[in-house]
Amino acid sequence: GLNGATIELFPNPTQENAQLTMEVTDASTYRILLPVFAAREERSLFQGTLLPGRRAIDLDLSLIGPGPYTISVESPANTSTRKIMVTR
Repeated sequence: GLNGATIELFPNPTQENAQLTMEVTDASTYRILLPVFAAREERSLFQGTLLPGRRAIDLDLSLIGPGPYTISVESPANTSTRKIMVTR
């Protein structure tokens, strides 16, 4: 699973790239999603299996416009969200 209390985004605000760090409690498949309401779509920033421990994932946010976004981290057991501000 996912310990939602340990999810962090840095830097925030960001211009193009951010790093998401989180504590993974068991090996499982995770997805990191970014809903883009202006485009009415959901972009997948990461999908794959993560092993237990502290994990860091680099996120490319260069293709979206400036503004506030909510990033969702999904595991089979739960979903956690964090807000991020993209500036230019």
